[in-house]
Amino acid sequence: IRIFNDDNGKMNKSLIDINGSVLMVSQFTLAANTKSGNRPDFRRAMEPKQAKLLFDSIKKITKRVILTREPGGSVKIDFIRKLIVSSDYNFDPITELFLINAARNEHIKKIILPSIKVNKIVICDRFVDSTYAYQVFGKGVDKFIFEQLNEIIIKKVLPEVTFLIDINPIVGIERSLKRKNNEIKFENYKIDYHKRVRKAFNKISKISDRIIKIDGKQTKRDIHRIVVDYFNKKKILKKEISYSL
Repeated sequence: IRIFNDDNGKMNKSLIDINGSVLMVSQFTLAANTKSGNRPDFRRAMEPKQAKLLFDSIKKITKRVILTREPGGSVKIDFIRKLIVSSDYNFDPITELFLINAARNEHIKKIILPSIKVNKIVICDRFVDSTYAYQVFGKGVDKFIFEQLNEIIIKKVLPEVTFLIDINPIVGIERSLKRKNNEIKFENYKIDYHKRVRKAFNKISKISDRIIKIDGKQTKRDIHRIVVDYFNKKKILKKEISYSL
């Protein structure tokens, strides 16, 4: 989940990003612009339900906040999402990577950056770390192609902080299949694939100081409170936010 925020009293930093896997890792991102024209800074990430809880908490102190996701973010961009996550057709990994980046390009240009420019907080589920984990590490896409697309599309819109909610992929798949959800294409992949994805997220967490790893075995309430407590402790927003659960 990604969050962007304004600079006039609500948030100190520019951008928060949360990365992870639908199955075993969850993510959200928070972002904001410090001043018009300044580079946005990402902050943290988590699962859809956790993103909504954080959104609810922030909305108590400001209405200038939106909740979005990747791939997707709008009705039009969700057409691409459906091809990726709902379709029975298995695209070649390179094709899938280009579809994800097509959606991301639209998302950044039409949702994220315009929101930052009008001083909104943007909470977004998933971002570039998920692409690395699922497509590069999980499906073997050439890392060079991944990096070149990032240079073209993401540029300097990169996470500053990411929350990684880590859980055993078997448990994650079971949880995902219990949801009322038609997007189960990735859940049906072999367990070895999900283990590679989890390994990728954990690898990133060890080499990047922007990632905050959270034990996903904890309750939804406990995870939410860890995130809120982190926000308040680091004074990411100028006002403290309260729990939504």
